[in-house]
Amino acid sequence: MNKIYQMNGYQLHLISSKKFKDITISVRFKGRFTRETVTSRSVLGFLMITGTMKHPTQKDLSRTLEDLYGANLSANISSAGKGHIITFKNTCVNQEFLPINENLLIKQVDLLNELVNHPYIVDGHFDEEMTELKKQEITYRIMADMDDKMGYAFDRMVDYMGRGSVLGLRSTGYIEDMENINAYTLVKTYKDMIQNDDKHVYVVGDIDESIISIFKEKLQFPEVKHDPYPSAYMYQNDRKHLLDIIEKQDIVQSKLVMGYKANCCTLSENTAAMSVFSNLLGGYSQSRLFQ
Repeated sequence: MNKIYQMNGYQLHLISSKKFKDITISVRFKGRFTRETVTSRSVLGFLMITGTMKHPTQKDLSRTLEDLYGANLSANISSAGKGHIITFKNTCVNQEFLPINENLLIKQVDLLNELVNHPYIVDGHFDEEMTELKKQEITYRIMADMDDKMGYAFDRMVDYMGRGSVLGLRSTGYIEDMENINAYTLVKTYKDMIQNDDKHVYVVGDIDESIISIFKEKLQFPEVKHDPYPSAYMYQNDRKHLLDIIEKQDIVQSKLVMGYKANCCTLSENTAAMSVFSNLLGGYSQSRLFQ
C-alpha cells in the first residue's frame, strides 16, 4: 500500500511494508530555496531536535526516546529543485512486536507533534547556548565538506554554473552568514517555516489505514495558500560561451568536473537515458573519460 491523504495542513503518505519491525515517521518541511534563508533554516533544523517545551533539554529527550524502547530521532537538511527541505525523522519499534499494548504509535506521533509545533522557545527566543553550539557544528560540517576535494570541485562547478539561481546554492548554508543568526532571529525563521512551508508526513512500516485517525487528531498545521515549490524544474541559462574555471590548491591529484545544460529534468521521459549517458562519460572507473 502506498497512499496519500490530505490532512489538516499537510499530506500524509502511508507506505506499507512487512519488511520492517519498526515504524518510521518523517515530517518534511519544504520552503523556498534562497541564499537569504538557507543558513538560518539549516541551523533551525538541527536546533529543534535538542528540546521541546515538554522536554526542554537533550537529556529529557533522550530519556523519552529510551522509554519508547530506544527510538531514534534525527534531523536532515537537503534541497530538491526550488525547495529547501528540513526533515525530522523518528523510528520506533512496531507495537505488534511488544508483549503488552503501550500505544507506541500514539506516543510517537505525540513526540513529533511536540517537536514541530512546540519547540523550546522561552521569552521569544531559543536556548542561546544550544543555538551557538549548532551554529558551530554546521560551520565545522561545511568546512569538512571543503576538505572533500571531489565534492568541493563539484560544488564549485555548480556554484559558477548556477550563479544567480537556486542551482548555485548549498543546502547546508554558508559560514559567512552565521554571524547574523541568533536565538531570536531563529524564532522568525521557525514561524515562517510553520506558516509557509509545504508539509508532508511519511509513515513507513507494517501499517494500515486505521492509523489515519491518529494523525488527524494528533498532528495539525496551518493551511498553506501558495503554489508548491517544484522539486524538479528546467534550469535556464543563456550563457553562449564556455566558462572555464581553474583553481589551484596544494593537493596530489587534480579534479576535473564538467557541467552541461541538457534539455532534461528528473520528470522527463529520458531521465534514465541521461543518467546512463552521464555515467558513461565520467564519474566511474569504467567511464570513457576515466579510461
